[in-house]
Amino acid sequence: MEIIVDGNPQFPTDEGADNIFDLVVAIGQKLHDQGRSIMSVQLDDEAVNAEALVETMKDRPLDTVQRLVITSESTQDLVNESLSEIEQSLPELPLACHELARLFQSETPDAGYEPFERLATIWGVIKERELMIANALEMPLEDLTVADQSVKEFHDDLNGYLLEATQALKSRDSVLLGDLLEYELAPRADKESIIVDLLKKEAERQAE
Repeated sequence: MEIIVDGNPQFPTDEGADNIFDLVVAIGQKLHDQGRSIMSVQLDDEAVNAEALVETMKDRPLDTVQRLVITSESTQDLVNESLSEIEQSLPELPLACHELARLFQSETPDAGYEPFERLATIWGVIKERELMIANALEMPLEDLTVADQSVKEFHDDLNGYLLEATQALKSRDSVLLGDLLEYELAPRADKESIIVDLLKKEAERQAE
């Protein structure tokens, strides 16, 4: 099998790998030791979707692939890029919560349903990015605290309120939605900047 990692056909690989998945994991560990993270995997001419990596490669024999191509990027660069993207969205969160709360408490609450769905989507992406950054920094969310609770607990509580708000959205309960946005979600939106600041300081510390 021809193995190319970041354009290098001489990248050291694990001779003891039993299948494609184990081989990619071993290469990923070597890259991790170099401060890099896998960005894409290609088997012959087939690009493997990140969400289907395990399903596509698990127990797949080595002799079924002629060419494995892996690309990676600096983990530090990925972390910094993700932090920058999150920081651009953070100021919008509490503002959007307050504006939507007023809208749901007005005479035209129906106008707020679609914007709320967009808000929930954006917030979901932010949480995913925070988790990805914490994993890249090898900094468990249980070890980070915000408002006297771990970030994991903070996210669990937030998920509960977002779920309650989603249920209120489905039942068209604009009063409950307005209250949740004003008294539960907006205060938590303000605290997202604390989480990002903690992650940013850890990233800067590791970069020193």
